[in-house]
Amino acid sequence: MLETLVSLVNVLKTWCFHILYGSYKTGHFLVKSFGLALQHLLGFGAQCFNVCSILWECFLIFLQDNVQILHQGFIFLSDSLDVVLKVIGSLCCKLYILYHSVTTLTVSVCSAVISGITATIAGVGYVIVFVKKLFILFGSGVWFLITLLPLMIVYICKLVSAFIQQLVQETRAMFHSGLSASKLAIKDGVNFIVDVPIQSAIGIAVGLSLLYVLSQCYRLLARKITRNVRELRRWRQRPRASVAEPLRAPQVAPLPSPKSRQSNFDLEADSKVCVICQERNKCVLLLPCRHVCLCTLCTRELKSYGNICPICRSTINRTMKIYV
Repeated sequence: MLETLVSLVNVLKTWCFHILYGSYKTGHFLVKSFGLALQHLLGFGAQCFNVCSILWECFLIFLQDNVQILHQGFIFLSDSLDVVLKVIGSLCCKLYILYHSVTTLTVSVCSAVISGITATIAGVGYVIVFVKKLFILFGSGVWFLITLLPLMIVYICKLVSAFIQQLVQETRAMFHSGLSASKLAIKDGVNFIVDVPIQSAIGIAVGLSLLYVLSQCYRLLARKITRNVRELRRWRQRPRASVAEPLRAPQVAPLPSPKSRQSNFDLEADSKVCVICQERNKCVLLLPCRHVCLCTLCTRELKSYGNICPICRSTINRTMKIYV
């Protein structure tokens, strides 16, 4: 479209130049024709003036020969006519000079105007070409911005694919080397284990089993001792009746036996102890089942074992720490 516009402007420029050049030539022809006609007319007037002057002189001679009375009047009239004719002649010469200067000025002005119009049209053409180049540059920049992201994506994909291929190759090489190293390590481990005598292996297994049993017994004993110590502390912290109060018949139930009291203390202690570790107090509410049966550490450990409530076996969605 810009090329069509530039061609149209060039055609208009050519036509305007031809029209202005034709008008300039026509005006120049008219001015020249008018000048020549006026020059011939002025020449014809001068000749007529000469003829009239000759005739007038002849008439004056005729009057001088025939009428002596009007000699002075005719002399005055001839002098006046001479002056008038001289004035008219000088005026015609001045008009011719003025006409010639005006025509010269008009031709120079027309030439300057035509040159200015031609230069203006050429400047407009240059401006249009510059605007065309500017639009082409703008379009190229916009197209570069439009295609920048896809090109970046394509090149990034190429780089990523090359990196992945190289990574796969390196990973495959590392896997093969690791596999060979693992095979050697397994082989060395098997050889290391096979070298152990069977009597020593049985002794190690029995020793580890005994250590595990002893640790469980120690844990149960420590739990029992801790429970008894808590019971003793609660018993010492119980409020006692005041001596100053008047003696009256007690309105309470009979005291339980020592065995039932021990069982009540055990139940009370068990109700506040975590059901997993049996050492720390319960302080976590499980949702949505709302069971309070775990401590903080056992709640964290339970997440790696299915995150299921140990009471109702339902899934734990959320936990909340409480203070009992």
